[in-house]
Amino acid sequence: MFGGLFALVAVATTAPDYAGRLRADAAAFRAEVTDSHPGLVNARDTQFRSRLDAAYAQALRRARTTRTYAQYSWALSELTSAFDDGHLGIMPDPKADADYPWAFSWPGFVTELAADGHRVSASEEGGVSAGALLVGCDGRSVDRLAADRIGRFMGSWSLASQRRAQAATLFLPPDNPWLGTIRRCTFEQGGVRRTVTLHWRPIEAAKRKQLLARSRERFHAPVALERLADGTVWVGLGSFDSDATSPDGRALDTLVGRIDADAGELRTAPRVVFDLRGNNGGSSAWINRLASSLWSKPFVDARRPDGGYAEWRVSPGNIERMQTYQTQAAARREIDPNFYNWATRTLGGMEGALRDHQALWTEPHGSRAPRPVAPPNPVASKVFVLTDYACASACLDAVDLLTALGGVQVGQDTNADTDYMEIRERKLADGTVIWVPMKVYRDRPRGSNVPAVAQHAWDGRMADTAGLQRWIATL
Repeated sequence: MFGGLFALVAVATTAPDYAGRLRADAAAFRAEVTDSHPGLVNARDTQFRSRLDAAYAQALRRARTTRTYAQYSWALSELTSAFDDGHLGIMPDPKADADYPWAFSWPGFVTELAADGHRVSASEEGGVSAGALLVGCDGRSVDRLAADRIGRFMGSWSLASQRRAQAATLFLPPDNPWLGTIRRCTFEQGGVRRTVTLHWRPIEAAKRKQLLARSRERFHAPVALERLADGTVWVGLGSFDSDATSPDGRALDTLVGRIDADAGELRTAPRVVFDLRGNNGGSSAWINRLASSLWSKPFVDARRPDGGYAEWRVSPGNIERMQTYQTQAAARREIDPNFYNWATRTLGGMEGALRDHQALWTEPHGSRAPRPVAPPNPVASKVFVLTDYACASACLDAVDLLTALGGVQVGQDTNADTDYMEIRERKLADGTVIWVPMKVYRDRPRGSNVPAVAQHAWDGRMADTAGLQRWIATL
């Protein structure tokens, strides 16, 4: 009897304290943001502190009833989503998240976001047919339902790209214990409405992943230059990896060299397509080098969009990250002197501001030289910029630059980013990862969390490269 009692006590005392971890991680997140995020000292963002306080308070409320890893993990997701900013967040140890035995369920059908609302895209449920329009569930409209169940934990719900990417999780939900169960839904098909009771059942992770991938289809363009049969120059830019020694970094270096060597010939092609499908951002230095190689630096400098200027939050952690940038830039000084000069100037400015007890260091901008007169455009080709729904960060910088140089955006509308940029990461002792932006843009032409809109929209599959090539040839 006593042996069994001792065993129960041992189990109880060794059970992970997820409530305590949630409180500790949320406090660490708040401290990191307070110390290093420009929003806390941004006079133009007067609501930032209240958002931080409200998000932290919600995490503490969640901690009162948190008992499991899943509750802990999704409470951190909710904390992240409160800021609607992919450059700010917190996530559990990726290994712990991957090892957790997530259990998934579904009602036998899945919906996708179509032009007129959420429609059933696949169904194994007899009472729900593919193509049916979802009207609402449990007394809530579809929009309210999706915002409460998905947007609340994923963030950036005002963006069409985010709503499109996450729509299928309405009926392929994650193993999120903070979500209630949807009981009854109304569908409309052929002018007839029908309300059905949902029958939830387990679904294997692999099958769920496959169904989600089908709805979120995203093609990653290989980093390469290809000449098509009709003379089109197709420049694949599925990555702007900031690590020049990575496989993509080396491929980008090779691509720049090839465009540099063949620029004269490439400029007379019938069309040049910059394929940004699958690009999640990275370093904007790549598109600056590529554009200068094709158009010439004088033309790019004259036509470059006025990006305003940046103010950097001054903190020891941010300065340490900038020191890493400067070290990397020094190793490539001969190849990319602009990056070296930028990193050296920014590091020196931040270090000086720290000594002077300043919260922000402002990039020099008041005495910028007048924009030079643009020489004649050396590129005779039609230029297209192909984007998908998840293009963000440095990918958006590429869209801004290429369209300013005369390119036409085609494909899908992009994702968006806030004025807070240039992230750095911090890993906590328990493996939790926090990432914060170090700078805030001032007077950037593209607004905060505003996507780039395609002039010509593609309604086919984004992985259909041959179809896209034929379509762009008609534009």
